Amino acid sequence: MRGVVLCLVFALACAAGCSRRAVEPGGGKGRLRPVYDKQTGKLTMVTLDSKKDGKIDTWSYMDGARIVRIEIDNDGDGKVDRWEYYGADQKMEKIGISRLNDGKVTPGCIPRRTAASRRWRSRRRATGR
Repeated sequence: MRGVVLCLVFALACAAGCSRRAVEPGGGKGRLRPVYDKQTGKLTMVTLDSKKDGKIDTWSYMDGARIVRIEIDNDGDGKVDRWEYYGADQKMEKIGISRLNDGKVTPGCIPRRTAASRRWRSRRRATGR
């Protein structure tokens, strides 16, 4: 699901990055909604109703066509539950989670696991070392 959202956000950013029209976030069902800076025309945010229930639940903060971070409300309570932070290379660098469901990142963002760390953990489980 997250991959689909990222692809859609990136496609919209590329297609609409140069537009100067002002668009405010809206509640279109299942639709991506771009938000542009009124002074520069630069894409600053893309919102999405991923559950198609009329509520925006995904906010992608943009710097033009570059994704800076994505905030997701998984349970529909209006509070962000998950934060994804992206580097200049557009790869996820870390994840923040609200364990208390209070809309705040629980201290200690989790670094994105790499393939090497997954292999190490699998090998450790298999060998017991």
